[in-house]
Amino acid sequence: MHGTRHETRLDVRHPWSATLLTGTAEEGERLSAWMRQEYLVRTWNRVWPPDRWVDHFRRSAAEGSDRPFLITFEGRAFAYVEVYLLRHSVLAPHVDWGERDLGLHLAVIDPALTHRGLGTRFLIDLTAALFRQSPATTQVVAEPDVANTVMRRALRSSGYRFTGTVRLPDKTAAIMRCPRPPAEPVTARHDR
Repeated sequence: MHGTRHETRLDVRHPWSATLLTGTAEEGERLSAWMRQEYLVRTWNRVWPPDRWVDHFRRSAAEGSDRPFLITFEGRAFAYVEVYLLRHSVLAPHVDWGERDLGLHLAVIDPALTHRGLGTRFLIDLTAALFRQSPATTQVVAEPDVANTVMRRALRSSGYRFTGTVRLPDKTAAIMRCPRPPAEPVTARHDR
């Protein structure tokens, strides 16, 4: 991850896989349909027509400061994720950030896969992948709506800590931070 652009890949491990969304008509149709599900209307407020999603993905690809991904779980569509550079986000004026610190948005798009612990499991794996891919990242931040107790609980269970609230243009956000874990000490090994 260099300059103002960052990775076009997301190195999550099995049983997850990640596909960068680039702005095809099919991607726009899928996200538009998924985001119309009642639980996502309440928590994301992105009931956009397909062409707006296509524009969003294409703008993300051109600007490079955020990356949208489709996540699958064992080959089944599971979640929509946006990974972004904190310094280029609406959060930047409200939180301390380093040059390579990241933010994320997560929407589990298959209601049959909710309330099974998979969101927490994925957040743990996603956060580890972000730290692994970007050694200069010191923290990953999420900012779910304060009313989204399910996401806040999943983030807490994944190692994120609540650090306050901030009023953003579309919501009052709960700031949830996960600092880079300390490096494990290397112990000398003596083979016999």
